[in-house]
Amino acid sequence: MALICELDEQWSFVGSKARQHWLWYAYNTKTGGVLAYTFGPRTDEMR
Repeated sequence: MALICELDEQWSFVGSKARQHWLWYAYNTKTGGVLAYTFGPRTDEMR
């Protein structure tokens, strides 16, 4: 069984553009189901 998924990101802000919040999510392209997601700041650092 092959699982084909995509990863996407989007951002929004609360009150001002200096307070950006990012959403990353992975979803199954066949069923449209969300496999995983996370919210947080976007930085150049790897954790």
